[in-house]
Amino acid sequence: MFFKNFIKPGIVLSLLFVSPFSFAEYAKYNGYSLFQVGNIGLDDTTVDFNIGDGEEYQATLSDLPLISGGAHIIQGGSFIEYGFEAGGLLSWQNDSVAIAGCTGCGSGGTTVVFSAKNKFYHFGTYIGGLVNIPLTQHARLFATAGPSFSVSSIAIDGDNLPTVTPVMPPTPEFSNQREYSFDVGWYATAGIMVSPTKSWEFGVMYRVQDFGIDFSDSYVDTDYKGEHLMIVFGLKL
Repeated sequence: MFFKNFIKPGIVLSLLFVSPFSFAEYAKYNGYSLFQVGNIGLDDTTVDFNIGDGEEYQATLSDLPLISGGAHIIQGGSFIEYGFEAGGLLSWQNDSVAIAGCTGCGSGGTTVVFSAKNKFYHFGTYIGGLVNIPLTQHARLFATAGPSFSVSSIAIDGDNLPTVTPVMPPTPEFSNQREYSFDVGWYATAGIMVSPTKSWEFGVMYRVQDFGIDFSDSYVDTDYKGEHLMIVFGLKL
């Protein structure tokens, strides 16, 4: 008797609660243009510097700022929409890199840390699949994933390095020439957007990415792998 009295009202209330999300016909958009800002939080901030004779230094990198722009293009679907995402990104690091060597290694020596000016730039493009879920007229969830393609360049100023002897490995002699690296990786995102008006939106996005950078001619072989939150601004198309 208890279940007969409460099951039917419960079903009715559940349908009333779910129906705005399940059956409401929201305005449809062909896509969204996006502008994103954030920081690349690296999983591992250490990197090996190689000066070409088999000796290696340990260096420490800081997190990198990231600016990205692109579009979500809707190709079909109803409650769950699908399509693709395409865009480009820019990252850079123009500061001093802390590099560690060792004085008197093997005989109770100490670690010597010095810095070198680092000018690093990273340009990338990406394209991936998109799943978009309109929650209400003024909010949506999305997720994307796909490959990324990038070109990076680095120049390290070796003109003002300290002279410390003996150091193992010996103090590196950087050429002051800019090196380039072309790389392929992958990325994935998930986010929520809120629309205070019919024409624009804002929200937050969680981004995961993994791409290797190999400046094989001289300096660095490292993996820029990490997760980070980004602030997103968008226009409805």
